[in-house]
Amino acid sequence: MEQLNREMVRRKMVGSLLRHARISSGRSQVEMAAALHVPKYRYAQWEQGKQDLSMAELTSAAELCGVSLRYFFDDAVRVEEQVQEAALVVTARVKHKLTGALLRQARVSAGLSQKACAERLGITSRRLVQYETGQVEIPEGQLEMMGHKLGLAGVWQSV
Repeated sequence: MEQLNREMVRRKMVGSLLRHARISSGRSQVEMAAALHVPKYRYAQWEQGKQDLSMAELTSAAELCGVSLRYFFDDAVRVEEQVQEAALVVTARVKHKLTGALLRQARVSAGLSQKACAERLGITSRRLVQYETGQVEIPEGQLEMMGHKLGLAGVWQSV
């Protein structure tokens, strides 16, 4: 009975980690099932801990999700991968805030109000505020267009 409980707990843990890895990689269950050549219901059973995966299936799933196989067995590897993921998120947020600050500085230097600048750029005032505060990433094409309309084409290359 104890052996059965340990196996059930292990399946649940691997399933939970598989789900986390899949979501972190931006994949759906349907995509994973198709890539692994299994029916969607079987893949869902793996994530729910209702069905065991073979080592080959787990290896393939790990590769698809961009994690090492050790992710499913080694706590230190999981923590390290989560720290790296968090660092990327923080770096992106800092970049958004820096880009927003440069945009605001350009707007103020041009003597434009938020409303006037938004009209010149063809966006809403609300979107401009989101860009200037770094809440939303400015798409690269729009960033270039903004640089040209505000006379700052070369400034964005350093961000």
